Amino acid sequence: MTERFLPLVCALALTSAVAVPASPVVRAAEPTQKVARLGFVGSQTPSTVPRGVAAFWERLSELGWVKGQNLAVEERWADGRLERLPTLMEEIVDRKVDVIFTYNTPAGIAAKNATSSIPIVVFMGDPVQAGLAASLSHPGGNLTGLSFAWSEGVPGKYLELLKDIVPRLSTLAVITNPDYPPQLLKALQAAAPARRVKLKVIEVRNPESLDGAFDQAHRHAQAVFVAPNPMLLSHLHRVTALAAKHRLTRIAIWTRSTGRSVDLDNSRHCSSRAIAGSRRPWRKYAKPRNS
Repeated sequence: MTERFLPLVCALALTSAVAVPASPVVRAAEPTQKVARLGFVGSQTPSTVPRGVAAFWERLSELGWVKGQNLAVEERWADGRLERLPTLMEEIVDRKVDVIFTYNTPAGIAAKNATSSIPIVVFMGDPVQAGLAASLSHPGGNLTGLSFAWSEGVPGKYLELLKDIVPRLSTLAVITNPDYPPQLLKALQAAAPARRVKLKVIEVRNPESLDGAFDQAHRHAQAVFVAPNPMLLSHLHRVTALAAKHRLTRIAIWTRSTGRSVDLDNSRHCSSRAIAGSRRPWRKYAKPRNS
């Protein structure tokens, strides 16, 4: 695969737009009636899947790729347990799928370790730092997708947005899973001094620790940033309720919850780009029914 790994900042599209070259939408070649086989591995549960993933399926359907008709989907869920990802990826590879779609850095790593030949499309942080790509413009190998470029000024925009909403903000609690790659946390720590914001890092490895984490956030901070990872995203409703209970403004990525929160998500745009990124492995299949 030689497609570009698109460095999109989709989650912050309203506050920090990044221009990227237009990509053609997925269109297969001449009809062969062969059904495309797509492997999907979700790090969370079906009920807590991020909006970007749901929009991905919607966009595929709009383009004519319909489950049960010209698209067969092998679907697996890790239920927020990252240690299950390698086994699930091996199962998907054994099913002889044509392309793998997944999201977040641990899932991308698991997919890359499972296969060097099946094309992989992934929403993730920095594939270069994770050792999965040579560069964003020429990733090499079988990996492509969307990079949420934490190192390209986005964390600073998060902090600026929060300061606009909470003018008295001096300390921001960052709730994060230490077992998850630390790129975003490091970028936040680098951006905070220039915005005159102190960070209170609170580590949470399991949902049982959430109550204590928000108690700490309430004592030390005026707002809370929920770093995206499968365990925390699998308990979004609880996170939202705890933020409301402690009267903390919450900033999060890939959420479906409402309340006093800042939801940074442009799912549809991200999904269209992800599908465009996967266009090459789809070309040999039958033309979508709506094309």
